[in-house]
Amino acid sequence: GLPKLRRRLPNAMTIPEMEGVLAIADSYPLRDRLLVHLMYSAGLRVGEVVALRWVDIDCDSDIVMVHGKGGTQRRVPIGSDISRIAMQYRMTMSTVSVTNRVFSLSRRHVQTLIKVMCRAAGLSNSWSAHSLRHSAATHLLAGGGTIRDAQAFLGHQQLSTTQIYTHLVPTQLRDSLKKAHPRY
Repeated sequence: GLPKLRRRLPNAMTIPEMEGVLAIADSYPLRDRLLVHLMYSAGLRVGEVVALRWVDIDCDSDIVMVHGKGGTQRRVPIGSDISRIAMQYRMTMSTVSVTNRVFSLSRRHVQTLIKVMCRAAGLSNSWSAHSLRHSAATHLLAGGGTIRDAQAFLGHQQLSTTQIYTHLVPTQLRDSLKKAHPRY
């Protein structure tokens, strides 16, 4: 119904703000670097990143298998640079079985870590771990990705959940529609 339309728009960092956070992350230990780069590049929820197991990261194909809400799974491409960080981090661990979690961290720890990094990057307190996911989706759409791309990337079951992002990039969306939609 109507209340759904009034859902608060997710806030997204600008690309330079996000680059600033990633630069801060690069000064952190490998585990934390991997965490932040994965969350942004793969658009992960906090629960998804803490649930990741080593078997979920395919460094040869640069793909991460994400276990999403409601028992869903999605395969998300990651950059080869992130695969390299993952391999470096894995080599620092004394024992790793493939069933092991990549990050033995609580959701709270992840949320606090992201807030600290955002502050270190000179951003306000309003940013959260979930802001990385919103920023990832927004940057995907702003760069020319489709709403269907964003749906697959975010692991949304319903396209209507993803459509909230169309408000954030109306000009890019309009340009895409003009190119691709017969009625525009």
